[in-house]
Amino acid sequence: MTNLLKTALILTFTIFLSSCLNSIGNSIGSNTKKIAGKILPNGYQKNLYQGLVLTPEIIDKIKIGMSKNKIKNLIGSPTIIDPFHKNRWDYINKSRINGKTTTTNLVLFFSTENILQSIKK
Repeated sequence: MTNLLKTALILTFTIFLSSCLNSIGNSIGSNTKKIAGKILPNGYQKNLYQGLVLTPEIIDKIKIGMSKNKIKNLIGSPTIIDPFHKNRWDYINKSRINGKTTTTNLVLFFSTENILQSIKK
């Protein structure tokens, strides 16, 4: 085999192995993962957004005394409406950006007249 072909095969194998380690990263031990991260390049991981994107600017627009309809028009429908707690709306966002996972929970409590009474961030 020529040197160019050998180099191409080694490079292909290295990229393949790196992708495999990233895809099974949660199932291997943390020490093995640290060692592999130093030896092999990280594969590409796409940013992931689950649920509504709740930025501090959006959350700051929500004010006590607003109606359910105004809030729904402002930030959208809640992630969870519990049938046992009809006066509570839960908004949940889980994002992975540049390998860092963050979870944002926003809970809104309404009066029996559908007016926002309290916010839990």
